[in-house]
Amino acid sequence: MNKKRQVVESIIRLWDFFKEIWEKEFLKEYNITPLQFNILGVVIEKWAKTIQDIKQKLIVSSASLSQTLNRMEWKKLLERVYWRWDKRYVWIKITKEGEKLYYKLRDVYEKLIDEKLKEMKNEDKLLNLLNQFEALLIKR
Repeated sequence: MNKKRQVVESIIRLWDFFKEIWEKEFLKEYNITPLQFNILGVVIEKWAKTIQDIKQKLIVSSASLSQTLNRMEWKKLLERVYWRWDKRYVWIKITKEGEKLYYKLRDVYEKLIDEKLKEMKNEDKLLNLLNQFEALLIKR
């Protein structure tokens, strides 16, 4: 197996490891899905304001997004704001409750990554792998 492939596979395994811990141990505890967390994030971080923006940023179908937004509205994590002259234009506003949850989970996520990185015994190997991956990306 060539080194480029090994680097990519290692990073994918590392990502899957973090993702599984994040979804199973933390998001479930707060009764929120990864998509709901990502929606909170793109709106709070100002990467998206409207439903269309969210669809484009997260690459999610209209049906899936609509159902998820309904659940989030029911949980009081967000509200839809309609333009008074044309109800087709809908902005998403995150509630104080949604904002608190997002920042709390983001802090937990950052601490989780820091802890897991400390647990890795051979940080030099990981750093070497990441440097190789970065070099591959630059060459493209």
